[in-house]
Amino acid sequence: MANWSETYSDLLASYVGQYKDARGNSDLRSEILAEVKSKILQHPPSASVVLPKNLRVAIRREFLPELDPEDQDDEENIIKYILEVTDKRKEETDEGQDAREEKARPTKAGDYKKPFTAFTSGQRLFKDEMDNYDMERRDTKDPKTIGQRNKIIQQWWESLTDSKKAEAGRAAEKWNKLGAPKGTHDFYWRKNFPSMAREFIDVVHRTMGSHIVMFAAHEAPDSQVKMVVFETPPQDGKKTFSEASEPSKDWVLKGEQTLTDYLLTDPVEEDLNEEKKDAEITLDDDGNPKVPPWTGQKLKVQQNLARAIFQAAYGVFFTDMSVSSS
Repeated sequence: MANWSETYSDLLASYVGQYKDARGNSDLRSEILAEVKSKILQHPPSASVVLPKNLRVAIRREFLPELDPEDQDDEENIIKYILEVTDKRKEETDEGQDAREEKARPTKAGDYKKPFTAFTSGQRLFKDEMDNYDMERRDTKDPKTIGQRNKIIQQWWESLTDSKKAEAGRAAEKWNKLGAPKGTHDFYWRKNFPSMAREFIDVVHRTMGSHIVMFAAHEAPDSQVKMVVFETPPQDGKKTFSEASEPSKDWVLKGEQTLTDYLLTDPVEEDLNEEKKDAEITLDDDGNPKVPPWTGQKLKVQQNLARAIFQAAYGVFFTDMSVSSS
């Protein structure tokens, strides 16, 4: 593909000296630019090259002051139009990414058993593109070629643009944070949690000798919190910890209730205005800040206090400097 700087480099270079020498003479510079334009139009390139929009805007802005006043208005409208089109396409692209992510998001709880990576989420986001790449490189109807698929999919991933890989990374991060859709939780819990919890407890006990008492709670479809206790099987004929004594029974019951209350309690929002109020400081007769006690204060309040003290001291210092200078 032809490159504009290579195609016209000799022609443009031949006018550089004249254009520099005409600094301050707008009429002469306009004549030089008109002559350059005429020369370029007489020798069109062999292949048309569309410059990036940002570069086109930069070139137009560079030469804008050299144009006649009436042409400047037209040029400014063109620049404005280019920028508006660019912004609109960017918005459409962003909206397209959101729609693609929403459509590709897994709907089964089992799909979230392993954390998503950019590679695994990308296979869902760009599934049609991936499948076409695969079909072009092997006979997908022949079971004997299935072994080639992993290698081909890896090649496809490596061929993706950086922007698509970044989009896949953002989707993976979002899916891992949100987890499976809420409506799938209860069924997956009833089907898998007992065996998964028992396997975890047994593995930890076998490998580390640890005794585990585990509270597990989740929200059922009726918005009620379901609670269950799992623990390491008793040894040497002992009862389980949750049934061993009245204190242990009471501990388990209180633990269940405490966890339920915790899950049902709405988070308390911090009063930012109150923190700001606590960060106020007082000044002495000379305007110097007094250091307030901040033992026991929240870290954010301590930071605000330190900032307020330095700002006040800074103001006093420069006031003294101004008085001394005068």
